[in-house]
Amino acid sequence: RFLMIAALLALAASFASTPKPAYEPPEGLALIRDSYQFDNAEHPMTGLTPDSPGPHKLIVVVQAFDDLAYETEFGAHDFAFAVRRGALEKAVAMQGHGMVVVETPDFQLYPDNQGAVEFFAGNLSGSRDLICADWVRKSTGVIAGIHKLCARDDFDCSSGIALHGSSM
Repeated sequence: RFLMIAALLALAASFASTPKPAYEPPEGLALIRDSYQFDNAEHPMTGLTPDSPGPHKLIVVVQAFDDLAYETEFGAHDFAFAVRRGALEKAVAMQGHGMVVVETPDFQLYPDNQGAVEFFAGNLSGSRDLICADWVRKSTGVIAGIHKLCARDDFDCSSGIALHGSSM
């Protein structure tokens, strides 16, 4: 009886330590997991591309401001990919283009917050300068991610890319 309990405990422990299965894209699609460096931080990029010889056209999905996203157990980027996954799967399968969600640097901070102190102090010009500078910084980060994606063999950006974003 003791041996049976010991065997069952060992078996239960092996199940408890088994990691959750990773996302598997539907047949005909390939998962892309990459990242880019900007402002001394690593920013993830996750998407799908046809599982066929490329290069493919690229559609970049810019991660939007979402105050709920960064509080999830899966992290903000995986949340942003997960809520768009179904649409990405359908678009890639139908269009034959690759679609990648690119994290915006400091996505959880809306750029207009940068000039708040100046705005309420009546320094509208100073406020505008800070806000515009933060928009430029965030955009420059996204462009760094796009450059890295376009350098991959599975994408052809020579005729341009499509860019999709919402909110921010």
